[in-house]
Amino acid sequence: DDILAFIALDMRPFTVIEGEGFQKLMKTLEPLYTIPTRETILTEISHKYAMVKTRVFNLIKQCTAVSFTTDIWTSFRMEAYMTVSCHLITEDWRLENYVLETKELAETAIYTAANISERLSQVVDAYEIPPRKRLAVVHDNTANMVLCIERLQIEEPWE
Repeated sequence: DDILAFIALDMRPFTVIEGEGFQKLMKTLEPLYTIPTRETILTEISHKYAMVKTRVFNLIKQCTAVSFTTDIWTSFRMEAYMTVSCHLITEDWRLENYVLETKELAETAIYTAANISERLSQVVDAYEIPPRKRLAVVHDNTANMVLCIERLQIEEPWE
């Protein structure tokens, strides 16, 4: 579990466990420990992802309102991504924040308000968040984002 946390929290590639430096470190810390294979790590991370997604899904179902943040950003490799995060307060008054999705946008996609609002709606619908729970969307002030939110209000009013 600690290796999974290391990979996930530090956003390391699965192949980090195959690196000479990592293997030497593990031999120094725990000489008898057998490092799991990349396939094992991938399986365990997929399982952990499913568990966390179910937990987030259930928290969203139980809360009364959800706010969102969204942004389109570009990686060092000039690949465009859209991230959608949600923010909610649990029944015991804890603030919870989760990234619902970070997805690469196709090179051919035009970042119009229509395309952005469609992607945002798909993410919100995937988590079955009804309009009555959708409180607000925080975004940068670019024209396409402003128009995106206006479109969402017209198409399916958010509270």
